[in-house]
Amino acid sequence: MPTRAARALHRILHQRAGIKPGEHVLIVADRSTERQLLKALVWSVEQLGAVYTVLVQPDAGWDPVDRYALTPPAREAYPAADLVIAVTRSSSAALYGRPQEFRDLMEARSRVRMLSLCERSLKAVMADRADYAEISRVNQRLKEIFRSGRRLRLRSPAGTDLEAALQPIDYERLWARLSHEGWALEPGAFGAVPDGEVHIPPPPASINGVVVVDGPVANICQGGPDRPITVLVEAGRIKGIGGGRDARRLKEFIDSLDQGWISEVGVGTNPFCRRASLLHVAKKALGSAHVAYGGWWGFQADIPYRVHGDMVIRRAELEVDGRQFLAGGRLLLD
Repeated sequence: MPTRAARALHRILHQRAGIKPGEHVLIVADRSTERQLLKALVWSVEQLGAVYTVLVQPDAGWDPVDRYALTPPAREAYPAADLVIAVTRSSSAALYGRPQEFRDLMEARSRVRMLSLCERSLKAVMADRADYAEISRVNQRLKEIFRSGRRLRLRSPAGTDLEAALQPIDYERLWARLSHEGWALEPGAFGAVPDGEVHIPPPPASINGVVVVDGPVANICQGGPDRPITVLVEAGRIKGIGGGRDARRLKEFIDSLDQGWISEVGVGTNPFCRRASLLHVAKKALGSAHVAYGGWWGFQADIPYRVHGDMVIRRAELEVDGRQFLAGGRLLLD
C-alpha cells in the first residue's frame, strides 16, 4: 500500500488521533464509503500497531424513521473500542447515531475517543493542510467572545439576518465534548478531518429572523440547493421555507419528523475548506456559517431530538453585541 493516500492517513492518525500499539480501533463505514479511503485507514491503523475492526452497515434509509440509525451490532461495538473512526458516507450515522453508553464514556472522559470523517471524500481529507494549532487558537478566541457576549447577529449578502441570545448556555460542557479543533488524542476527545468550527446552542425562544441558505443542506443536497432556501424563524421555530425544489424537499423532511426548530449557530474556522461542496467540509470553511434544523442531543433540552441537520451560509457576517467579528471571509479578532 504505501500510496499517497495511505501516507496521508497514516500521518493524520499518528499526529491527530495518537493511535498506540495494541489499541482497538473501530472503523464504522457504510456501502457508500470510498473503498480507497477504507483501505488507507486499515493500512494506517495496522502500521501504527493497533488492532482494527471494520464494520460496514447499509446506507441511510434502511431504517425508515432514523437516517442516523446504526445497526444493533454496530451499537454494541462502540463501547468496546478505544478509538472509533466514523466514516459513513451516505449520512452521519457513525457520528450522530453513536449509542448512549459510548456518549456516557465520552462525557466522563473515560477511555474512548472519536475521529470523524463522515460524509467526506478521500480528496477532501487529503486536501486539508490546515494548521490545527492555529485553528485551536482562533477557536479559543471565538469561544471567549461567545462566552462573554450577550447577543449575536448573523447576516449574509444573500439575505440572512438572524439574531439570538448568547446567555445562559453551558459553554464548558458543550466545548469539552465537541471541540472541533481536529484532535482526538485524549479520552473523551472528539476531532474531525477536516475540522475547524465553533458552534453554540442559543436559547430557542431568542432565535428570530431569516436564514438564506446557499450552501449544502444536511440530508437534502451537497454543493448547494437548486435555488437559495429562505427559512423564516420566530422564537426558534421554523415558520416558513421558500425556494425551489430543494426547499420543498427540506420542508417535507422536517415536517415528516416534526423537527421544525433551529437549534445551533456555528462559524467555520478552516481556511482550506473555502471551495468545498460537501456539507461536512463546507461548514468548516473560514468565512462560512451554519445553522441547524431539528434538535441537538444533550444541548437543547426543550427540543425533542430526531435529527440534527446543518445548513451552510456562505460569505457570512457575524456580530456579537454590535461588534463585527466575521466579514469578507476573514475573522476580525484581536
